[in-house]
Amino acid sequence: MLRQGQALKLIADAVGYGSEAALARAFKAHCGQTPRAWRLAQQPASLTTGQPVSQ
Repeated sequence: MLRQGQALKLIADAVGYGSEAALARAFKAHCGQTPRAWRLAQQPASLTTGQPVSQ
């Protein structure tokens, strides 16, 4: 769901967390980074830097 760009609040509701903050804390404890940082790390470099990805 996070990969698909869904809002964290909607994901939290869908998977049974009481709040966006609760899901974010659990995500960070499990993955070692916030959902936002994880999502940014999944984007191709061209989307985060505005530069084409070198081959």
